[in-house]
Amino acid sequence: MKLFRRRRRDHLNPSTDLSSSGGPARISVTARWDFHVADPEAAIQAIRAHLQERTDRPSSEIAAHTRDISMALLALFEEEGWDTSAYERLGLEDGGSGANSEAVGKTLYEMDDDERMDSDF
Repeated sequence: MKLFRRRRRDHLNPSTDLSSSGGPARISVTARWDFHVADPEAAIQAIRAHLQERTDRPSSEIAAHTRDISMALLALFEEEGWDTSAYERLGLEDGGSGANSEAVGKTLYEMDDDERMDSDF
């Protein structure tokens, strides 16, 4: 299993120069995590309890941000996510973040190499 796969260069915009140009650059990192969730409602409840323990947010706010399993996973990732401020010492200034979630037909581990390349992951 390869943890990090190089993307095919033909997926890149031909005008995109990934070499160091000496000037500022804006880089977006796209990542994907796939999960099998056997009992979505139980997972939502567990995530809500976890967030309640780790944050000082009111339970009504947590419930509003975890109405379904996709929202609950995004809330969990937001709470547990990368601390991008730690990268400032490396010259990387946080430029914002966002996330999406969607149902998929196959997880990455279920895909063969060609399917993964076609999925951009």
